[in-house]
Amino acid sequence: MSSDFDFYEPEPPSSGTPIVPGGKPKPAETLSWYETWRMAILRPGEETARRIANDPNASARTAYLWVLASTIFTLPVSLLQLSLLPEALNQPEIRELFPAEMTGQILTISMWAIPIGVLLSVPLFMLSMTITHWASRQFGGMGSYERLAYANAAFSAPLQIVAAVIGLVALFLTTSGGIDLSQIGTLIGLYSFVLYAISIKAIHELTWGRTIGSILILMVIMVALTFMVFCAFAALFGPQLQEWAQSMPSNSAFPR
Repeated sequence: MSSDFDFYEPEPPSSGTPIVPGGKPKPAETLSWYETWRMAILRPGEETARRIANDPNASARTAYLWVLASTIFTLPVSLLQLSLLPEALNQPEIRELFPAEMTGQILTISMWAIPIGVLLSVPLFMLSMTITHWASRQFGGMGSYERLAYANAAFSAPLQIVAAVIGLVALFLTTSGGIDLSQIGTLIGLYSFVLYAISIKAIHELTWGRTIGSILILMVIMVALTFMVFCAFAALFGPQLQEWAQSMPSNSAFPR
């Protein structure tokens, strides 16, 4: 690997805008949000990522709105999941993992997690995109933050909705003794990760090695931030949480 690894500057990325006779660029066609989402999910690839990012309406603001809208859309689904959770926790295979004494805590934590997830959806997306963009630039990336955020929101927002609906169906099937769809959520997560990597490579015009390097930087930073937040939370609220957990009565609604 060359010594100028961290400061390598590839050729400027192509804009993806077609050139018509006479040398004048032809403006890229504007896509609707539905066309953008469908293209991002059903036609994965670098050309698709560039096409979406080069949309005249592409902006970070639209990306944030998509993330927020998809989170709000999944809110009713999350509430339905919460209503089915007590019955799911009462299944024999779940009881082996979580004793009856923990069901009350699980329900309480789930109730708080829903609104907190809505409030943090956009800030967490902004944080991940900021770190990803910064890391990609360290490896010679030439793309813009707005294009990267827009291309990522184009697939992460619809996949969040799909994952929430499948999670609801899987929870319903668990309570009714049907087939297990829990692995589908894992597959959606892996597919989202693949699209994320493709978007970095396409928008920043990186090699796969540099793309993986930028992703590893993101993972290290996010793990470190998560650990620091956990430690700070435990230091501030650890005694109160311990007292609260010890004071929680056994949930009689879930007999053994």
